[in-house]
Amino acid sequence: MSLRGEGNSTVVRLLVGYAWWSLYYYLVSFYASKHCGSRRNLNVIVGWN
Repeated sequence: MSLRGEGNSTVVRLLVGYAWWSLYYYLVSFYASKHCGSRRNLNVIVGWN
């Protein structure tokens, strides 16, 4: 039962992390496209992280 709990917590962490990364990437891409729409800034921001 403990193994199942650990597995679930790991899956939840992965899903939450993926959701936050997707939201962050979407906001960054939206911000970059809104300001001058330059992909160069997006690449710099993503590359920096």
